[in-house]
Amino acid sequence: MASLDLGEDLLKQRGSAITALNKKAHGMDKAFFNAQERSPHTSDAIEKALGKRLVVLGEAKWNALFDSIIVLNNVLATKKAELNRFLNRMENLSAFNDQRIAFLREWA
Repeated sequence: MASLDLGEDLLKQRGSAITALNKKAHGMDKAFFNAQERSPHTSDAIEKALGKRLVVLGEAKWNALFDSIIVLNNVLATKKAELNRFLNRMENLSAFNDQRIAFLREWA
């Protein structure tokens, strides 16, 4: 009985850590996508820094978040330094750390 309780506690702790990472990673990427969508200036700056614009989340496609993360993963794989430099210059956005990048790779 005690080992079962210990196992459940470990699962809860691990689950809450994964949930927290999920919220942080997707909060960052959604903030980034929203910044691009809201401001033509930001959108142009993203295109200048990365050589392309990102897929913007849409309500019409059920898999829009997945598609957006695929594109973001490709950008992180090929232009991580440029993306993080750009994000560090932005006021409300922060760079993607290795843990969040690994999470996004696993997610999509």
